[in-house]
Amino acid sequence: MSLIIAIHRLCQKFGYDFRRYSADNFPELKRRKVIDKQNINLVLDIGASEGFYAEELREAGYKGRIMSFEPLGGSYARLNKSSEKDPLWDTFNMALGDKEDEVEMSVSGHVTSSSLLQMTDAHLNALQSSATVSKEKIKVRPLNSFIGNQIKTSDRIYMKVDVQGFEMFVLAGADKVLEQVEAMEMELSLTPLYQGGPLFLDMIQHLQKLGFVLVSLSHVFTDPNTEQLLQVDGIFIKKLN
Repeated sequence: MSLIIAIHRLCQKFGYDFRRYSADNFPELKRRKVIDKQNINLVLDIGASEGFYAEELREAGYKGRIMSFEPLGGSYARLNKSSEKDPLWDTFNMALGDKEDEVEMSVSGHVTSSSLLQMTDAHLNALQSSATVSKEKIKVRPLNSFIGNQIKTSDRIYMKVDVQGFEMFVLAGADKVLEQVEAMEMELSLTPLYQGGPLFLDMIQHLQKLGFVLVSLSHVFTDPNTEQLLQVDGIFIKKLN
């Protein structure tokens, strides 16, 4: 038995394991590899919550511009605080959709599960803390409305979308911006978690029609009661013509 195998087995006895720290094994390294390879200079962080994603980008070495969008007041306050000392990180207190609007959003007890769509029983059964605890009025704007000001025609964009079932509305309001999007990261649901939200295969096919191909998948959410895989995170890059 080799020393490496022996160390593996010893670690596993104590509930641990180790893997090669590579882009194939760790999603954050795959993301950074794609950002570098596609010469990205602007990351759109859509559904930013308190700013953890943008902070992870900085920790991974990304030094370009970030635009973070978060509609909920409490989460946005912490997001804005996190961005204060970073001159290349702009924050916006709003959701993105297919049109300009002002709507009511359901605030979840598990705040990152908050959505503009109604949660399904499958989600609630898997994570009871995600039940709605309040409602909040928020602003919605289409991403296209940022072209010419915050988004320049020369920008090469990495677009991360974490909007709990509202993905199609975000894409519908971003058709012009998508011309500059070189890569995209999106949560994909394998079972209905929000009423009217797109499922895995629907989104894969839709993004293929928009010119994007899947290059990476990673685990997000499993039902602890049934072990059913509910959500994964996908990274897509624009197809070469």
